[in-house]
Amino acid sequence: MRDDVRHRGKVRREGMGGPEVSVIIPAYRSQETIASCLETLGAQTYRDFETIVVDSSPDEGCEVIAQRFPDVVLLRHPTRLFPQAARNRGAAVARGRLLVFTDSDVSFDRRWLEILVQSHREKGGVISGAIDCFGKGWLDSGVHLCKFSKWLPGGARRPTDCAPTANLLVTRALYDAIGGFRDEGFVGDVTFSWQACKLGEQLRFEPAAAVFHHHHHRIAPFVRERFKRGFLFSGVRTRWHNNRRRIALFYLVVSVLPIRLGRILLLVAGQAWRAGWTRRYLSSFPVLALGWAAWLAGESVGYARFLLGHRTLVAQRPVSESSEKTDKPKTFKDPVSEHMTEPTATPFEDSFSEVAFGYAAQRPTYSAGNSLSMSPSETNARRIGEGARHGLQKVEEFREASEFSRDQLRNVEQGDPPKS
Repeated sequence: MRDDVRHRGKVRREGMGGPEVSVIIPAYRSQETIASCLETLGAQTYRDFETIVVDSSPDEGCEVIAQRFPDVVLLRHPTRLFPQAARNRGAAVARGRLLVFTDSDVSFDRRWLEILVQSHREKGGVISGAIDCFGKGWLDSGVHLCKFSKWLPGGARRPTDCAPTANLLVTRALYDAIGGFRDEGFVGDVTFSWQACKLGEQLRFEPAAAVFHHHHHRIAPFVRERFKRGFLFSGVRTRWHNNRRRIALFYLVVSVLPIRLGRILLLVAGQAWRAGWTRRYLSSFPVLALGWAAWLAGESVGYARFLLGHRTLVAQRPVSESSEKTDKPKTFKDPVSEHMTEPTATPFEDSFSEVAFGYAAQRPTYSAGNSLSMSPSETNARRIGEGARHGLQKVEEFREASEFSRDQLRNVEQGDPPKS
């Protein structure tokens, strides 16, 4: 199904070619926040970028607002797209060498894009920016800590194990090598991050590149959402580990027992302290604990159903565009809830051989002077060749490994990815 390009805006340029950066924003019934999003994006100190909004709303509310901004490229899709599918649509028409993904319910610091791009120029890799909370109330704080505690502003630059799409910069080359975001409902940024790491990229957190996330939640819908996202994530994790029953059993046991909940709450306390959020952590603790308990309950149900033989949670077929007849995405009925299982992609491929070697041979490298080399024919060709050999070696290790070691399991368990 083709997108309708309703409004082709002017693109900000510093050079004669296309923009260096493409900012891609999915929108669905985002009338309350998209104006603030586009206004603060237009006030950025960094100017060499284009803005692409992918709107799949059933009405024209977002379109009317977006048309007030002459620099915005608006893609209208006639049926509902999940966020990752909408991001893939935007990336398909993006012209930037760097792709920046964010949401329609955030606003931006004026130097957000400048700092994000500079961080990439200095160190390379995948850059995950900070996610602050727009609201100051106890409910907003609790919801935000549940979702984004690991990415609160504050502290030094550091590695991270997952990069949420509310504030994410990747190169076009890496995006193409991975094949875009998998349609995993609302948790596709998790698998994208895992695949980037599998290709040898580092995920780096840039605390100074901040966005401000708006939350519009009430307690009951929030708890239902957390349960549902935990349920979906159990399927993603099970597929990633090639449907190994012992791994599902391990995570079921530690999720049912209070081990993970207590550990998560302690980790969030440390993250809140680092960001100066200790008072907000204490005031919103009941919301935080309830949200994570619901998440772990959803995960536990997913693992239990997999172990009992309900394989439909592990390998569902994706919804084809020809089957979309309404503005709502097609869902599959499930005994837990008739709207529980959302369309997901087919199981993960085990072999990354060709894509890993091809990407490693062409990936940009960074010299001591932070100059970017984009081609093997340039001065960093030797380092790129070494990266290619390293990538091939890692691929062979993945092929030969029959199961994950205890150390790998421990690394996976170090943090629970956020769900936007």
